[in-house]
Amino acid sequence: FWQVGIKSFRIEKEFLPINSKKYRRHLNQPEKFSAIIDSGSVQFRFPSAILKEINEAINATCSDDQPDVCTVDCGSVSDLPDFTISFDTGNGQTIDHSITPSDYILPESDSQCVSAFGGFGCDHSNKTCNEPKNLIVLGM
Repeated sequence: FWQVGIKSFRIEKEFLPINSKKYRRHLNQPEKFSAIIDSGSVQFRFPSAILKEINEAINATCSDDQPDVCTVDCGSVSDLPDFTISFDTGNGQTIDHSITPSDYILPESDSQCVSAFGGFGCDHSNKTCNEPKNLIVLGM
């Protein structure tokens, strides 16, 4: 795998402000985001606070008993927005990479599809949940 810096995420033109005060408070640390690019995975793993916003933006339905598994109507895939990641090059510049809905929505049946955006399998009813707060995993 490879590890790279992340500057921001966008869904269409709406930024998910990962370095904002709101997220820094959630993270309880000032560190920047990093991504592990994993060629052995097809899923994208996010901390729960960001995952919730992403799935709301793509109108995914998540179950209470499995919040990391979210479904989308397959007929709506063509209407979903692109998801753009701005990678931090380390020299003050960024490189944007857009992921289309056909890349982040996986068919499950003829009418039901699954979002490739998921969490780290953390049981949030357990107060000692130890998910990474400033790291994401990008499957290829």
